[in-house]
Amino acid sequence: MKTTWKALPEMVDLGRPEEPLRANTSTARVLRNEGNVEQALAGASPRISRSYVWPYQMHASIGPSCAVADWHPERLTVWSGTQNPYPMRRDLALLLGMPENAIAVERMEAAGCYGRNCADDVTADAALLSRAVGKPVRVQLTREQEHAWEPKGAAQVIDVSGGLDQEGGPAGYAFETRYPSNLAPTLALILTGRVPNKPQVTDMGDRTAIPPYAFGPMRITVHDMPPLARASWFRGVSAMPNSFAHESFIDELAFAAGVDPVEYRLRYLTDPRASIWCGP
Repeated sequence: MKTTWKALPEMVDLGRPEEPLRANTSTARVLRNEGNVEQALAGASPRISRSYVWPYQMHASIGPSCAVADWHPERLTVWSGTQNPYPMRRDLALLLGMPENAIAVERMEAAGCYGRNCADDVTADAALLSRAVGKPVRVQLTREQEHAWEPKGAAQVIDVSGGLDQEGGPAGYAFETRYPSNLAPTLALILTGRVPNKPQVTDMGDRTAIPPYAFGPMRITVHDMPPLARASWFRGVSAMPNSFAHESFIDELAFAAGVDPVEYRLRYLTDPRASIWCGP
């Protein structure tokens, strides 16, 4: 096989995601805008601003992905650890030009991944190889392949500004979160040209972006942006970083007010169910 290699495109340093995320093209989407936030923050004493950086993460399944495919002209059967058998069947139909009702996805218990690993990718690869050779084919990734090619859990950058009013309560709250989209398509669909290799932007950075606390004047903004790296869902999809930022910042407010952080939370929780878990 004669192979012609192309130079790799310049890549950002995913180990230091803050600057690339801030520089990434984005569209601001305001989820909530209540009261005069700027005026409230201008009168805060002290005014507090913090930034929180959530890194890219590997799913790092304990077992690398594996699948078996048995292709025939009139039908296809795959044995796969996919978490999404119906979308997987749809992808296979598009990949191979077959009707969905001619494809059976036998879902097998495989290594967990708290999101999405390479299970879909190896299933599609096995199907293509089985069609090429006319026999059942098993595709098993190595540990190195799994870690290199799996969709990563997306990084996130969150900026929060707030402060205290004269009574020591929250004077205002400005929250901005940047989350690169995570709809990584099955690799074979891109490599075969079945879907265009163009980044898709989705509005998935808003989970738990609105805090559970009564912060007075409040502005919550999500910056929707294309992916910087092949990414997919990873346990919560933006909810954990957003909640981490809220909870870290209210600790800052409680410390500045000289109040126990649990007591401070209970003062401003708006959901009675949450106060049950926060109470003594």
